[in-house]
Amino acid sequence: MDMIEDVSDTPIPNGPPAPPSRTPPRRAPVALVLVASLLSGVAGGIVGANVDRLAPAAQPTPALPEVKEVRVETGSDVTGAVSSVLPAVVTIESRTTSGQPAASGSGVVIDRELGYIVTNSHVVEQQRSTNPVGNISVILSDGQTIPAAVVGNDPFTDIAVVKVNQPLPAQVKLADAASIRIGAAVIAIGSPGVGSGRSAIGILSNTVTSGIVSATGRSLPRTDLRDVILDDLVQTDAPINPGMSGGPLVLVATREVIGLNTLVLRSSGEEGLGFAVSARTVAAIAEQIIANGRVIRGSLGIGFRDSSAGVTLVVAGRQGALVTSVPSGSVGAAAGIRSGDLIVRVNEIDVSDRRPLRSILLGFRPGNVVTLTIIRNGQEQHVTVTLAEGA
Repeated sequence: MDMIEDVSDTPIPNGPPAPPSRTPPRRAPVALVLVASLLSGVAGGIVGANVDRLAPAAQPTPALPEVKEVRVETGSDVTGAVSSVLPAVVTIESRTTSGQPAASGSGVVIDRELGYIVTNSHVVEQQRSTNPVGNISVILSDGQTIPAAVVGNDPFTDIAVVKVNQPLPAQVKLADAASIRIGAAVIAIGSPGVGSGRSAIGILSNTVTSGIVSATGRSLPRTDLRDVILDDLVQTDAPINPGMSGGPLVLVATREVIGLNTLVLRSSGEEGLGFAVSARTVAAIAEQIIANGRVIRGSLGIGFRDSSAGVTLVVAGRQGALVTSVPSGSVGAAAGIRSGDLIVRVNEIDVSDRRPLRSILLGFRPGNVVTLTIIRNGQEQHVTVTLAEGA
């Protein structure tokens, strides 16, 4: 059965490893290499001891060849991308009111002077609640720990903004993933957890994995919240591990962040299905949270079924969002929208499974005037709506 998981921290069992069985099972190649190395060391020590006892006299030590330093060009490919972005990646650790570790994740600095950091909403949410936790700290890539506060969080896009009251060492540039080609090289950075509620700082922090962009414009549900669909996701095969939530997905070619790692899809025998909230969504939501402490969205005042629900809606050969209800007195009703209309465009933006209506409306505020292109009875029509304030 498929299972979609937030990339949050998971416990790792403690205690010494079990002794090997009399007939050891076949090990993975890495384990075999390690065992071979240990055995070689022991055998070398034994042979060396025997040679010392048999040798008639010590021989002069031959001159060793000069060891030359190997320099890696940090401006190239993955190495350069890591060097550029890593100072702006942080570990975020939350604690309960009693001071006990609650959860950990990752984040990335978007304004170093003002101390703003973006991360996933589920990294800073209280358990069984979408309210933010009250006690968090940020751990920089050099190990420095700084008290922080949650400015605001938006569970509907899984984006949150955290702030510290001091300048930070670096910041990243957010890029629009819509222009990214499938197959482009990317890296994911974050701090995989080492136990429930414990950060991996000093153990697995600042882990870097690599892969490609597998797809863009994906839509998947946040399974911990009913009826919440995360739109405009970037799919990647770069490994995303527990604790890397909120860390950046970086385009190697430009060293720009194209998303925040948020979900992995786990199912029997399938690997390489990771997803990041696109930088386009991150930028739009972070701007509102910083300005207002919350997201204030423009609303059509209607009910609709979007392509993001997992069904591509097509009428007269056009994709769109199907209007399911138009409450009396709403701005949608005042504009003449009817139940059964298919909204196919907002201004010049086409509604599709890659850009659902819900995602498009994130870019508008209450009071904005938008022109909707709709299909009604097989005919294209245009409707002008002044947006109301929505949730």
